[in-house]
Amino acid sequence: MSDIEKFEAFKKQSIQSNEKKFGTEIKQLYDQDIVKQANQRWQEMTQEEYRKMQSLEQELFMSLKGLLNEPTVPSAKAEQVFHLHQAWLTNAWGTYNPQAHLGLVEMYVNDDRFTKYYDDRVSPGATLLLNKVIHYYIK
Repeated sequence: MSDIEKFEAFKKQSIQSNEKKFGTEIKQLYDQDIVKQANQRWQEMTQEEYRKMQSLEQELFMSLKGLLNEPTVPSAKAEQVFHLHQAWLTNAWGTYNPQAHLGLVEMYVNDDRFTKYYDDRVSPGATLLLNKVIHYYIK
């Protein structure tokens, strides 16, 4: 199996796994056209786009960790965190919408699963700080 075939299988399996874990919740909370578009974007993502998304996420984690040491908003570090998260979303979604960005970071702090994701990878308090940063820079 080639790398491209493996990547295609990985994407298909990821969509199926997400549907199995969160399908009922997703159907209740989100417009089905948006879900369909998100799945299509994921299925059409290239390996390079995926690698870029992973790289941006790691850079975001490191920048957020640095910001936690001096949690000043606004600051150059805070602005960098904002732009990294914005770039990650743009890569993941294929487009950027400030209101959707705000909605997403609200979900991060209101859903323990998302809070745990960021706090576990960065440090406790990272999710709240990310929320604060996004709200500040999307006025």
